[in-house]
Amino acid sequence: MPQSRYREKPNRFRVFGENQDTWYCFVHDGEETLPNPPVYFETCLDLKRDHGFTESDVIDGNHVLVCSGFADFMWHMLGQQLCIRLRSNRDYLAEVQGVVFKHPVSLDNSFINPLGREFPGGYTAHISPDVVCVPDWGAAFLNAESARRFLERFRPTVSQWWAEPAVSPGGPAGPTASSDTSGGPPSLSLGH
Repeated sequence: MPQSRYREKPNRFRVFGENQDTWYCFVHDGEETLPNPPVYFETCLDLKRDHGFTESDVIDGNHVLVCSGFADFMWHMLGQQLCIRLRSNRDYLAEVQGVVFKHPVSLDNSFINPLGREFPGGYTAHISPDVVCVPDWGAAFLNAESARRFLERFRPTVSQWWAEPAVSPGGPAGPTASSDTSGGPPSLSLGH
């Protein structure tokens, strides 16, 4: 959230905004200096009709509680952005890689949802020690071994790999996926 937009709306300190200005997350003005304030969700859409909230969920007719603490919200948003951006960057470890799913995947209790609920804007991140997964989108892996274990265990149909392959004197090295027509995981090659 650009600093110029933090206080666009009275009594709200915006902390995250969707890039098309459809929704924002905020903490109450004055609570932004607290160590772990609650985070709320506001949208231009109807919270009940478009997002499925009940009347009792909606606060003051225009927002809902997303998470009782900023730290858990931040872990969720970091995980979400890691999964949905579809690319590596210089701030990631060189081994970080990811996939996009053709169909949603069902996770088990080895993953936690930092929010403890679905994120109202969609793309809820679930986190394990070496994988971040948005079940209806894709996953990011700490390294090739994390990818292999996840793909063997959950067997998603992968439509795309993303990573920034390392370049070695022998040519590019990095994960590649074979075309998957069986519905199982693609075969993983670590390159040269």
